[in-house]
Parts: sequence; C-alpha cells; structure tokens
Amino acid sequence: MVAVVVAAKIFTDEGKPAVGHNVEVHCFSVNARSWRTVLNARTNNAGVVSARIPEVATSGEFAPAFRLVEPGSPVPRVLATGGMVQFNANSKILMVDFGEIERLEETSFQRQHVASAFRNTKHVTAGVPKRPEVNTVGVTRMVLSNPALVAGFATPGAAAATPDATVALLVSKETAAFKKRETELNSLLMDKDRQIMAKTDNLTVAENQIKNLEASLATARVAAEAARGEAQAAKAAEAAAKAQAEAARVAAQASPKPATTEADVGTLLSNFGSKLNVANTQMKTRSVGYKVSNVKLDLRGKLLNEGQTIQIGRAPGDAPDDSGLSAELIPDDPATRPDSVAVPDVSGLTEAAVRRVLASVGLRLNLATKTLADGQGTAGQSIQQHPAAGSDARRGSSILVVFGVRATPPAGKE
Repeated sequence: MVAVVVAAKIFTDEGKPAVGHNVEVHCFSVNARSWRTVLNARTNNAGVVSARIPEVATSGEFAPAFRLVEPGSPVPRVLATGGMVQFNANSKILMVDFGEIERLEETSFQRQHVASAFRNTKHVTAGVPKRPEVNTVGVTRMVLSNPALVAGFATPGAAAATPDATVALLVSKETAAFKKRETELNSLLMDKDRQIMAKTDNLTVAENQIKNLEASLATARVAAEAARGEAQAAKAAEAAAKAQAEAARVAAQASPKPATTEADVGTLLSNFGSKLNVANTQMKTRSVGYKVSNVKLDLRGKLLNEGQTIQIGRAPGDAPDDSGLSAELIPDDPATRPDSVAVPDVSGLTEAAVRRVLASVGLRLNLATKTLADGQGTAGQSIQQHPAAGSDARRGSSILVVFGVRATPPAGKE
C-alpha cells in the first residue's frame, strides 16, 4: 500500500481556469475488471485540484493505472489518463501530475478502439493537454498600443503598417484558417452522407426481401389450410361410411334367417330389442356419431300355441313370405350430446369442402360472396367466417362464410 498525491490544473475551452469544477480520480481494479473511484475533488479559484489518496494497492514493482474524469451521462468524460509519475521511496508517496488540461466541451469525442475486446467500451475524451500558445488577441492589443511595434510590421521599402492594416492582416489569417477547417468539415459531411445513402439502399433491399418471404409464407399457409380442410372432410366421410357399414352389419345380424323356426314371440322381440341396444351402445362407444333408429320389423309367419309362439321362415320351395327389416341411420340424439360445438377453421376452402367440414360437426352453411380486387385472394375460396374459428356455436346453427368472387367485366370489355 502507498499514499498517492494527485495534481492537475483545468482550463475551459476559452483558456480560463475552470473554477469549482467537480472531478474524480479513477484507479483500475484488476479484481473487479473495471475502473473504481478512489477520490472526489473540486478545483479551486485557480482551476487547480490537489488531493491525497491515503492508501492504494500496488503490485510491488509497478504503479497502478489512474485517470482523471468529470461526471457524465451515460459514462464519465475522461479529462486525462496516465499523467507524470514519481515515487518517493522514503515517504512512500506516489506523485501523479496530470498537468494542465483544456476541457473539450461541445467538441468532446468517442475514443476509437483497435482491439476487438474494447468494441463495447464507451470512452468519451473530454480533455487534452494544454499547449503553451501565444494569445492572438493579447498580441494584437500589445502591438496596437505601441507605435514602434506597429512600424515594425512594415516591409523594407514599403509604407509603415497602420494599426488597421495589422488587424486586417491578423483577421485575414484567422479567416483563412477557419475556411480551411470549414472545407475539411464539409468533406467529412459529404462522406457521411454517402455512407448513409448506401445504408439506406441496403435497408430497402432487405425490406423487399422480407416482403417476398412474407408473401411466400402466406401462400404456403393458405395451401396448408386448404389441405387441412380437405383432410377433415375426408375424415368425416370416412366416419359416415363406417357408420353405414355398422348399421348394415347390425341389420344383417338382426334379420331372420331363411329357415322355418318356432320362437316365443315375447322372447323374439326382447332379443331383437337387446341386439339393437347393443349396436347403438357400440357405435356411441366408438364415437361414430350415428345411431340406428326408426326400425320397422315385418315378420310373416304362423302363430301357434294360442299366439304364444310364431313359426317364421320358410321351407325350401315355399314362396317368399315378404318378411323384412327396415331401419334408418341418424345422428345421435341431440339430447345426449353437448349443445355447443367448436367452430372449425374453413378459411381458404371451397364451398363443397366447407359444407362437408361443417356438416361433420353438426353445423350448417350460410353462404355469402364478396367481390375481390385485382390480385387479391383466389376466387371460389372462403375469405371470412363468423363466428371465428375455435369459438363455440350451438349445434345445428348456421355459420356465415364469405367466398371471394371476381367482378364481371362490363359488356363489350374484357
């Protein structure tokens, strides 16, 4: 540990001492990997700051890194780094003198990095070492107040220089310097304008690419929705076919076989009713969505035992007795199903596909049309629906679906 004495003198950009100016001394911490504030101070009436830091850790052979900064947002403004360093071995005091510093107020700038590790580091340079310069205004006043010095500006063989001529000469030189700097700044501004135009062109190309990708994605989404609707319609048709096959199988099992058989009338009707109930239960368990109803059994035979038994069927060679069985395959009883169903998404489907999809969930189609503008949508496909997909609707209710159509050209025009 060593004590550190820090000194600096700060001037404004007009060359005047910066009085009462708040500054900080930062020391770089290896452990924290960042700059840490070790001293807060304020300049006196002469713009001088001189302060002592009681203890600062050192590595033994090398002194730590210091910098002088002033508060800033979002990062501090660096007035000076390093400084002139001396070490007194007897008193164990490290002297750091940042020298005379001229503040850069509006002309401060971002320090550029070389190593890529510092690409995210913000370093605002707000001060530069003050150079000993001759004050032009002071020299001019001194010259004008001394006629002998004014005469000294005259060239051999020429008339003595007047005060006005001397001022004009000095002003001319300052004006030439300002014009040179103005030319340099205009050149830099033109370079920046060209860079901005190049960036704008690149941005326009990127925006066009994004629009093309969005259009391709929209087309692919419409095709996918159409395929999904067709798949739903096919699934509904498959379910209906399975229901019809199941009904046919039940009817075949329940139909009397062509043989002469005596059976108890009550037992026959009870067994037939049980078979019919089993068939409906199986279709409900398999979620077929249909049931056997409106069954009509027409038995032709001979009643025996005072009507207790019936002889049905016919012997080989007998004429047909016109016995038969008829039944209807209808949707499940609405009383046993939920009152509402989820509205399917029918966007992008044709009218036939929409009807099949809606019918498969117990809904009906309320059709409407809308004229499409040039280049908008595909004629014959659904473009809007109400209620929206995923919302609930009462079973058996109508869903409004709007289909796109092309405008009919006036007569005589194509």
